[in-house]
Amino acid sequence: MRTGLNPDLPRKAFRAGILVSAFVTAVPVAWALAMAASGLAAPQSTPHTPGLVDQVRALEKATIHGDLDSARQAATWLAEHATPAPLPAGTQPLVDRLAKAASTLSQATDVAGAVTATASLVAACGSCHEAANTSPAFPRAAPPALGSIAGHMVRHQDAADRLLEGLIVPSQAAWTAGAGQLREAPLKAGDFPVSTRIGALMSDIESRMHAQADEAAAATDTAGRTRAYGALLARCAECHTRHTTLWDPPVR
Repeated sequence: MRTGLNPDLPRKAFRAGILVSAFVTAVPVAWALAMAASGLAAPQSTPHTPGLVDQVRALEKATIHGDLDSARQAATWLAEHATPAPLPAGTQPLVDRLAKAASTLSQATDVAGAVTATASLVAACGSCHEAANTSPAFPRAAPPALGSIAGHMVRHQDAADRLLEGLIVPSQAAWTAGAGQLREAPLKAGDFPVSTRIGALMSDIESRMHAQADEAAAATDTAGRTRAYGALLARCAECHTRHTTLWDPPVR
């Protein structure tokens, strides 16, 4: 997968790609600062190793951006630290499932494999919490208010975070809120700061993602939600890995 921009790209398209990428990358940082300012600490579950939730969120972010190296690093950490101590009664099979997903993810060689393993890992966490009759807290700061495409991407990230919470707690309210947020009107081809041709490609991905949000909203069990979450992560990764590589070449 290409990771750099063609040096001959039009200056305007280059600036636009950097702007969108910078805003999307800055979202987790802005949330972290807001949480620190409000006195909210990253949620932790007492039986778990400190930092586990941060690693789960880092895993989601890496998968959304198609960043396999970062996803594998987070998964390797989780494979080594995800088992709670003491282990709640009756949860060993679920912990084994989580460890297996983390191990698979740590060896993923493509985005599709990473997405599937990420969704399975998150769902296993939720099933374990449910079996142990515990609901970990997920304090969230309001996302920064940004306009245009940057604001739309912020809303996407916030929705993904709600879906993550919906699966991992698990929480019906968080899942419903996340799916509903992703069902907002999709961007159109002319909304992207690129050529009409590339804008149409990106708009198609965006529209399909919003259609999958309808499927997520309709999912009522863990299996259905796991599939929906994985499909949405895959769609996000598809767009993010494209928007810095599919600019039109300059007119000669």
